[in-house]
Amino acid sequence: AVVILCSHGAAVVGATLAPLIDALVEVARNDRNIFSVGLALDALNRLAKLRPEDAAPAAREHVDAMMAELPVHCLEPLARSGPPTNQRGGSICAAAGPGSFG
Repeated sequence: AVVILCSHGAAVVGATLAPLIDALVEVARNDRNIFSVGLALDALNRLAKLRPEDAAPAAREHVDAMMAELPVHCLEPLARSGPPTNQRGGSICAAAGPGSFG
């Protein structure tokens, strides 16, 4: 359900945006269930990029940082809104090595 809400932009979650981003980051970094991690990354990526006119910059910062540090890059959470980019606009996934999304 959170992924669906995040598809509609940051304004939909209103004042709960910051705590939602914090919770999603916590799940993405620490949950042992890869499915939960994928859903958290999907929700964050949608908040960050799916609706540019209503994007959440804090979500984008977290997505980009996590993609640089996570050992597994799942295509599904990222396919909807594109791979994360570095500050120069290039894909950070391509540099992640063999078997990574890119």
